[in-house]
Formats: sequence, structure tokens, C-alpha cells
Amino acid sequence: MAAQTAIPSLGYGTSPLTGAAARDGVAMALDAGYRHIDTAQMYRNEAAVGDAVRGSGLARADLFIVSKVLPDNFGADRFRDSVRRSLDDLGLDSLDLLLLHWPPAASAFDAVIDRLAEAHDAGYARAVGVSNFTAAMMKRARERLPVPVLTNQVEFHPLIDQSRLHSAAAGLDITLSAYCALARGEAVRHPGVRAVARSLGRTPAQTVLRWIVQQGVVA
Repeated sequence: MAAQTAIPSLGYGTSPLTGAAARDGVAMALDAGYRHIDTAQMYRNEAAVGDAVRGSGLARADLFIVSKVLPDNFGADRFRDSVRRSLDDLGLDSLDLLLLHWPPAASAFDAVIDRLAEAHDAGYARAVGVSNFTAAMMKRARERLPVPVLTNQVEFHPLIDQSRLHSAAAGLDITLSAYCALARGEAVRHPGVRAVARSLGRTPAQTVLRWIVQQGVVA
């Protein structure tokens, strides 16, 4: 089995930014020190993200770029072409990580997992993973893929209990990645979070992100 790729523990998520807002947001994040940038075909902002990456002047080797295949593109006639379009829009030869954005239908599960492996073998991505998979789906993907399932990207923050999924992922040597890490703002307004943040002399957002990373989850 291939060696595991390391995902930077903090990333900049680009949903729902598009156009100039996506370009400027990524440029600001890169200037602030972020090197892990998360986008997706569904977000319709890959070209803007690519503009910001090229404009940053940063070396490609210093960046970790993630994108995700839209479920509408899971079919055999669309999967590979959609990933090539993502690469063209981003201005990249290869992604650091390519994910399935949502679980495939049960009847197509194995075929879609095989297409993800084929994209990896074609050099379109250094590593592959999934999003929004249950524990059973993670296990099935892990057994089907000839390369590691690097991550399962799911909603993860202090206001949702993902402990069972987290435990299952650990048992499969799969890292969880957190989207909506601040619970769309609800986590930073929560009285308990705010109390802990005050006791630590940190902002609520810093406190939540630190908690996530301390769980061994990518934020």
C-alpha cells in the first residue's frame, strides 16, 4: 500500500465563495499563511481559486490543494473528464487530494470507487478520499480501493457528536476532515464555548479550531 500523505491540519474552505470573492479570499488566506486550500466542482470556483494560487507566487510544492467530484459526474462517461476540467480550471497538473463529494448510490458504489482509483493511477491526484461517508461506507471503500482512503470529510464541531464515526475512522486508519468547523457561526456563539475561550484567553473561533485539531481531525 502507498505511503500516507500528510494533510495540513488547518485548511481554508472556499464554499460558498465564487468569482472575485473566491479569488480574493484565497489570496488573503495564502498571504496569512494557509497552504491547504479546499475547493470542489460543486462550488463553481475552481478557476478563481486557480487564479489566486497562480497569483500568490508560492511554489507548488508548498501547497496542498483539494477538490471534490460532483455526484452528477460520477458516471463512467463524465468522471475522468470532470477531473481534467478541474485541473485545467485550477491550472494544476495534479491535485494533492481528490474526494468524492457525496456517497455514490449503492448500486454504483464499487464502480465509482474504481473510477476514483483510476483517477489516482492516471496521476490526477496524489491521494484520494471521500466525503459524508458512514462508517460502513468507509469500510467498504477502504476494502475496495487499492490505495489508502486518506480522509473522510464530514461536518465536525463541538455541537455535533461524531465520536462513533471518529472511532470507526481511526480503526480504518482514515483521518476525518471537518467542514463547517465553526457550525456556521453557531459554535462561536455557544455560551459554553465562549466560557472556555475566556478562561484560556483565546477567541471562541481559536478555541473551536484547537479542539478539532486536538481530536486528530483536520479543520
